Amino acid sequence: MATLHSIHPIEALVGARSSTVRRGIKWYNENDQNLELCYCHDGIHEIVGHGRSIIRALRTFNTLSDHELANEHEASSRTVAGLLEAMRRAYGEDFKKTELVTVLTYWRTD
Repeated sequence: MATLHSIHPIEALVGARSSTVRRGIKWYNENDQNLELCYCHDGIHEIVGHGRSIIRALRTFNTLSDHELANEHEASSRTVAGLLEAMRRAYGEDFKKTELVTVLTYWRTD
């Protein structure tokens, strides 16, 4: 089982289709479809649920649209502008719009 770490609360409802955008190709190449959803805060790694990946897409960040982010598991990242802020919080201010990202879509199972 692969652990999907998140620095913000995961706002995907159980039974819902959700997505997350990750820097680089690590998650594109991840073969395990079963996911642990981990909320990482204050030095604590808290497993808050599970999911099953259903689609992986490799993209350049600047080709994403707001429509594609409608199911993002962090509500404030459901627009390109909001996602860019989140990516820079997670990966540093040097995150560029021209970088490769993986869009990972999953069903939240619990």
